[in-house]
Amino acid sequence: MGYLRLYDYTSNIQTPALNQLLQGIDAKRILKEAASQAQITSYLIQKYDTAAEFQNTVIFNSATTYQANTLIELNFNDWTNIGNYTAGNTVNYTDGNCYICILATTGAHEVPTNITYWAKLGAKYDLYYIAYPYPLFNLKTQYFEGDRVFWKGKIYKNLIPTIIPDHIAELQSYTYANIPQQNIFPDDPINGVLNWGVGVLYSVTNFYPNSVLPTAWNSSTTYISGVTVAYNGVVWKSLKENTNVIPGSDIETWQSQTWTYGDNRNAQIVECMVWITLTKLSPLISPRNIPELWQKKYDECLVWLQMCAQGDVTLSAPELQPSQGARIRFGGQIRKINGY
Repeated sequence: MGYLRLYDYTSNIQTPALNQLLQGIDAKRILKEAASQAQITSYLIQKYDTAAEFQNTVIFNSATTYQANTLIELNFNDWTNIGNYTAGNTVNYTDGNCYICILATTGAHEVPTNITYWAKLGAKYDLYYIAYPYPLFNLKTQYFEGDRVFWKGKIYKNLIPTIIPDHIAELQSYTYANIPQQNIFPDDPINGVLNWGVGVLYSVTNFYPNSVLPTAWNSSTTYISGVTVAYNGVVWKSLKENTNVIPGSDIETWQSQTWTYGDNRNAQIVECMVWITLTKLSPLISPRNIPELWQKKYDECLVWLQMCAQGDVTLSAPELQPSQGARIRFGGQIRKINGY
């Protein structure tokens, strides 16, 4: 599955019409989606982090380790009353929901609604994503010692507070491009470790959406690596053996585990990509007869993308850091006090 899901098309085109376009070959859709993504990227790549936006949507698998910001869909094979299921198996059921097996089943009476053997994940086609455990690092933010950020798969803790260039330093720079950045990237090969330490890798595994909270954290219990606890309504996973270390008090001992319901893709980009893809597919049926509505939507999408590229529209998507295309700065010498 790519950035788009087949289900994303249902709000814009009826299933029979889409099937007519694809002629039973879904690879055609995948091919045109790649072309649409490339076209959208060509407009946005100079200002926005298109690689971060265009991550693949994946089908949830309980055995997979997921990184922050990963988007998953609930959509599995239908449950049948023949064959056995083991813990971790996932199915769709006739009530429209998806379930995960929590105890091996041996008979047809152990249907997914039997809570002894199954846990409900959510409705079919629901989307969940791994939320960032801490705010994304931002080059323009003022950080204080102890502040935590997430950057490129790791959690970092600030060691040296942000130093903001004063007015004199800015004037001496003459151009915006020459003004020193007020922060150091956590993964900077020279000064990153000095300012942020080595960081701690973050991922989520063996944890599924809507799972029941585990046992509450206890200050007198010794926890080994991999154990999960509940603390302040959040699930935490132990990274190493510890006793009386409050979850969240540091970044080395515990990590939060979470699934957030919803779609973390930019809704406008999704809509735009759907219409561009449909327009690119339409010649497969009638090369000279593209539906007027589709052509209109296609044209509107290109205008909107152009506005995003020019800065007339502020897109709710991750921007490149540092920002690109800064204007030339007009400066002057520092004012001197004349004495007589």
